[in-house]
Amino acid sequence: MCSTDWICVAVGQIQKTTKNFGDVILKENCHPECENGCRMVNSSLDCVNCRHYYQELRNRGGSKCVSKCEPGYYLDTNARRCNLCLRGCATCSSAFLCDTCLPSMFLIVSDPEHLWHGKCETECPDGFLAEQNKLNGARRCLFKCDEGCLNCTAEGPCRFCKFGYFLNSFGHCLKSCGDGYYDDVNKRKCVKYEQICPQNCEQCSKNASICQVCKFDYALNSVGQCEPQKLRPCDRNEQCPLHSYCEKSGHVCQACHPDCAKCIGPGFDQCTLCKDGQAPNPKSNDCSCKRGYYFNAKFVTCEKCHIACAVCNGPGTNFCSECNPGYSLLGSSCIRCCDNNESSSRFCIRCLGSFTSSQYSIKTVVISSCISAALLFIVIFGALMTCDWYRKSRSAYEYSNVPIYFNSDSVKLLENEYDEKFEEHDNQLSHVQDDSDVVIDVLMERA
Repeated sequence: MCSTDWICVAVGQIQKTTKNFGDVILKENCHPECENGCRMVNSSLDCVNCRHYYQELRNRGGSKCVSKCEPGYYLDTNARRCNLCLRGCATCSSAFLCDTCLPSMFLIVSDPEHLWHGKCETECPDGFLAEQNKLNGARRCLFKCDEGCLNCTAEGPCRFCKFGYFLNSFGHCLKSCGDGYYDDVNKRKCVKYEQICPQNCEQCSKNASICQVCKFDYALNSVGQCEPQKLRPCDRNEQCPLHSYCEKSGHVCQACHPDCAKCIGPGFDQCTLCKDGQAPNPKSNDCSCKRGYYFNAKFVTCEKCHIACAVCNGPGTNFCSECNPGYSLLGSSCIRCCDNNESSSRFCIRCLGSFTSSQYSIKTVVISSCISAALLFIVIFGALMTCDWYRKSRSAYEYSNVPIYFNSDSVKLLENEYDEKFEEHDNQLSHVQDDSDVVIDVLMERA
């Protein structure tokens, strides 16, 4: 039902009271969007039905009657309802497709089959470039990378490839690397075989006999060898091909450092784009992540490892392959240890003998120590029980100076009593052994 401010509420059983005018349906003073009149409920007029559409309220619950859907809603014609758009949408045409976004958001524009298409986000995801309309200020994310590329630069070369593709030295994502390279699945790039290609050859066949791509300033001859070629002049914009830069004094293209795909000079620290998917070191700008850094594919940078890791392939302490002094490697994690190989973890104890926490797990050392202590306790307890029994038995049956007269029946009785005492002692030792077995079994189960 709809009120004078067009708010609709669920229709319940109408109470016949004088205050609310009972279930009298009014035909006058109803809102124009009311159909079939309205009712007085709690001092407000509620529509019996909506003439056009029901529109759900954002925060108050219920709905109101409208002639058309307001901005931020889309029309469900079958239900005659205006439903809310997705978060961040200013206008939308369906439940999952935004047409425009709020001023602070980016509209993602891509293939309609793409997961992100038609969504509004605060920043562009990988593989998209930001664009802003100068007239109305609308922001969009346009998919610009090549097929197979997950993250690319504005100039075009890819930085990181999608799963199933491999980045070559020219910034392209391939489904399979060519001769002279193999597919590195973990790094998603083409890695050169560890082989010796012919002199001045950049890429060669698998048997290393025929060159396929020569180094800069060299050209292939008819037999697959690299010969020197004349210096190439810079173009009119002072630009040169990949792996070279324009030497302005002579206006000729000179070779970059071997690690660079693009550069501004011959040095290893003058790269503007790295080859083989590497990233500039944050301090030196060279193209190899130094020891203690790992390659961040999302931001294409070299990030510092965790303080515990000497060598790592990701953030935190769970991606370590080598630890710094004062830490021990357990699996792929570095755990802090104190002096004398004693770990500060509450699960650790001082390492035994020459064992270190990198050779045996801390848990194994703890369990072994507990078992050894339990066995030592059992041996000492058994020895004490034996000595105590022996002392008592001697004092009980030791001959005194007072003559004792007995017959054969008395002797028999004494022997039986002695046997019972001995049997009682055996039972006590048996119980001790049983208890030790139980202790050992429990410890082994916990291990």
